[in-house]
Amino acid sequence: LVGMLRAAFPERALPPTKRVHDGLLWGDHLAWGDATVPWISARGDVLAEYGAQRGGIAFAYLQAATDRPPARIEMPRWVAESDLFPHVLDVLRAELVAGNGYPYAIETADAVAVIGVEDRARFYALFQRFAAEAGLPLTFSRKSVSKSRRR
Repeated sequence: LVGMLRAAFPERALPPTKRVHDGLLWGDHLAWGDATVPWISARGDVLAEYGAQRGGIAFAYLQAATDRPPARIEMPRWVAESDLFPHVLDVLRAELVAGNGYPYAIETADAVAVIGVEDRARFYALFQRFAAEAGLPLTFSRKSVSKSRRR
């Protein structure tokens, strides 16, 4: 939005901004579960991460919680331009309900991605064995040794 305002009113010389979240502009206009129409993304900082797909990214804002600004959701452009978009929103809403305000599938993936103490110890033992067999010198910092003793 700031970029559009700069283009529309070049004579105003708007000062540079560190961060302005477009989602904040929608906060008073969306009830829980409401979403904006999708737009085609033109944000260079976001699109740089998508490589060859950079022209095919769309986004919308979804009011995912009553006490927070709307969340920006990104999707392939073809989803935004198809009849699937309302269905995708319904799936996201269901995930938010199941996850108490955070998509359940993402919450679950995050929970199982955490390496527990036993798994970490097993990994280090395997890595130490690999390093020894390969003749690689392996040392641990005093900090990591101290931490492992306390856990």
